[in-house]
Amino acid sequence: MVFLRGGNDPLRTVAPLGYDALTKLRPNLGLRTQDTFALGNGYGLNRELPSFFSQWQAGQLAVVQQTGPVVADFSHANATRKVESGSPDERCPSGWVG
Repeated sequence: MVFLRGGNDPLRTVAPLGYDALTKLRPNLGLRTQDTFALGNGYGLNRELPSFFSQWQAGQLAVVQQTGPVVADFSHANATRKVESGSPDERCPSGWVG
């Protein structure tokens, strides 16, 4: 499990490819096809993460995108507590991170 906290930009980690509008909106940040390792289905992994790509090729890494709570309360602090406790209702006093 890799939990990227804080400054991770998901569009620079696992990038959607072939979207001209995104490249125009983010000319200095958007990743182009040549900047990525192809993952298939229109996505590429940033070339700065070669060890992740090796794990992907070996079937030891999966990418799960756009995940979040079933009922969002729009609180970053609450969402962080839920992820770190491993419990969506925060009933566990500790979790896989704690």
